[in-house]
Amino acid sequence: MALVLKTSFKLDSIAITRLLIGETGPVLRFLRSVTREVRNRAVLEAPVDTGNLRNSIYEEVRVDRRAILALVGAKASYAEYVHEGTRPHTIVPRKAGGVLAFKIDGVMVFATKVHHPGTAANPFLARAVEAVGRTRGFRVTRT
Repeated sequence: MALVLKTSFKLDSIAITRLLIGETGPVLRFLRSVTREVRNRAVLEAPVDTGNLRNSIYEEVRVDRRAILALVGAKASYAEYVHEGTRPHTIVPRKAGGVLAFKIDGVMVFATKVHHPGTAANPFLARAVEAVGRTRGFRVTRT
């Protein structure tokens, strides 16, 4: 005669939630660690002129009832232009009748408009995510 043991269990949804997104849970601690690592790598990858772009790089981990959102970004007003690059474009003074003033090789130049050739993208944030993702065993894809 075979012995059949019947059992049942009930999942403790509160305990599971604490484990996944609780302030001291291992999942949230892990994501904070990865997010900090991506931020630190982005600081190293970012181009430097004045240091403003690097200083504007931040990380944030948000938790709501259904998800954890890990963010790394740059708050500098020009960060997107550096990261994504720009197309060729014309620069004109902000005020009508005004002039643009800038230096070329130490010589002050004035112009009513300038044809900018555009800038190449420097995706420092994407490189940081890819580098950290590879070392942490993630599969990183760009969309």
